[in-house]
Amino acid sequence: FLSGPDLAADVKGVFGLSFEALLRSEWVRGDAITFKVTIEEIAMLEHPEFCGVCVGNFDYAQEPAVEVPPSSLASEFLAMLTEGRHSDVTVEAAFGEAEPVRFTAHSSVLSRRSPVFAAAFAHGMRESATRTLT
Repeated sequence: FLSGPDLAADVKGVFGLSFEALLRSEWVRGDAITFKVTIEEIAMLEHPEFCGVCVGNFDYAQEPAVEVPPSSLASEFLAMLTEGRHSDVTVEAAFGEAEPVRFTAHSSVLSRRSPVFAAAFAHGMRESATRTLT
């Protein structure tokens, strides 16, 4: 596929040819295609090791420039759920004659994790209006 500001909008396909024309072209023989490429060499202004590029074999482990702390995303999501922070929906669960159990949740998380919840919140169902799942 060819694309770029210097090409006409109606140019399509490899080398600007349709698939059928490409198969009949000089670039396809049997089940192989030949590409002509131009490689441009550029000069590095700094030594590669100073640019963060690894050159050759080395026997040392480079320490990272910045210490990255371990992820706390899971514990933060759990805290949001258990504390009810920014929750926007109530889930009501009941079994048989037992008293229903209610807890708050986040519709965006439920929607992402379940296509059923996503449909309930997106398609004007009762759950979308009442913000309660039963």
